[in-house]
Amino acid sequence: MKSKKVFVVKNFKSPYIEEAIFILREDVPSSSALPDAVSEAERIITGYLDSLDCPRLPKKRAGGRLFAAILALLALAGLIVLVF
Repeated sequence: MKSKKVFVVKNFKSPYIEEAIFILREDVPSSSALPDAVSEAERIITGYLDSLDCPRLPKKRAGGRLFAAILALLALAGLIVLVF
């Protein structure tokens, strides 16, 4: 049984893909070709996602934490007014 040269690409900016597994050709030297292979893998995945016309997930709003901080300050101010 022959072993295969495999690499896993993780940490995509895509909300749809967690990781992708790629198998290198047998005639490719693994150490020198890896950076090019990773770049090509990312290009393939980006092209695939673009061809699907997946709807983009809405970006998380940063206002949630700000709103919570303002509420906490108002509650603290109200507590100070009640104490004095």
